[in-house]
Order: sequence, then structure tokens, then C-alpha cells
Amino acid sequence: MRLIVDENKCVGCQICVQICASLSESKEGYTANKVFNPTKSKIRIETEPLQAPKAYVCKQCEDAPCVDACPTGALKLEDGYVKFIREECIHCFNCVDACPWGLIFRHEDLDIPLKCDLCGGEPKCIEHCPRDAISVGD
Repeated sequence: MRLIVDENKCVGCQICVQICASLSESKEGYTANKVFNPTKSKIRIETEPLQAPKAYVCKQCEDAPCVDACPTGALKLEDGYVKFIREECIHCFNCVDACPWGLIFRHEDLDIPLKCDLCGGEPKCIEHCPRDAISVGD
């Protein structure tokens, strides 16, 4: 299970990026943290003049090199996607280096890797995409 962005529908509005950047994970789930910094998002949309927008988001690999690289088990392949358990993370960022696609991001202000974990199974970006360009699939 992973996010799928239909780049034919996506217009590069960046709403998904802003929604993702504005959410903070807690034990109660995902809540607004009032930060609108696209570099703190777990999904990235690249736009170039006269080209379709290009989406960059975790592929939720079945063999998941990021899971293998994590020394504490903060990343776990479970229920068809790679879950991130913040409390287990020791901020080594081995997962960032292990991702063959470069889809786990690092931000200098944050002590955790930025990796899409589908908002715990209920991706908020899907709810807010005005073009219905984002879905969950295999």
C-alpha cells in the first residue's frame, strides 16, 4: 500500500505538500502544528514550466532497505506499508542513506526522518487534494 499521484491530474498546487508539512505526529494521531514549510513535508511535488508536475513520495518498498538500516526498529513493514515509530527513532538517519530512491527526507530543524507513513493509514493529503490526483494503491 502506497500513495499514488496521478501526474496527469496533478496541477502542482502543492496543497498536499502544505497539508503534510502542517501535520505533527503524536500518540493521539496526526494534529495540526501550524507550520507551513514545504521542506518539512513527507511528499514533494516538483514543478517545471511547461512540464507536468512530478511527485516524490515513499514507495513503501516490500524489501524496504530503510527498515533493514534502522538499528532500533523505528521503521517497521506492517499492514502493507512502512510505519514510523517516532519514540523508537534515535536520529541516526541511516534510513535516509539507505533509501535507493532518495524518498526519505531530512530537515536541519527536525530530529526525525521525513518519510511518508500514510498518516498511520489515513493519508490527509488525499482528503485535501482538489483534483483527486492522490490515492492509495499497490
